[in-house]
Amino acid sequence: MLDIGRAGAELERRLSDNVRAQDGIVIIHGPVIGQYMSQVISSNTSWILSCGIGITIVFGSSVSGDSTSVSNDVEVRLAYNTVSESDCATLGPRLGKRLNAIFREAATQ
Repeated sequence: MLDIGRAGAELERRLSDNVRAQDGIVIIHGPVIGQYMSQVISSNTSWILSCGIGITIVFGSSVSGDSTSVSNDVEVRLAYNTVSESDCATLGPRLGKRLNAIFREAATQ
């Protein structure tokens, strides 16, 4: 990524567009096969952020995966391009903090 600061801001915007707190729950809303689909999850649902070949967040228990990929029915892909290890080291914690803030907000509603 050429400008990590701008990339971080854009990825946080995408995260906020796709994941939001409402009435004590977390709503995942994103495009699936050209349609928009919403999924409602508990505010205490676990999540995993994967970074490298794109940036993906998987919510809930990991259903399948190996050392390069984790998959589940509830997933948000924030980036599709390859992300370097150093950029992942910067973006991962930044996005994780934003996601934790969304979950904390849902838990306190």
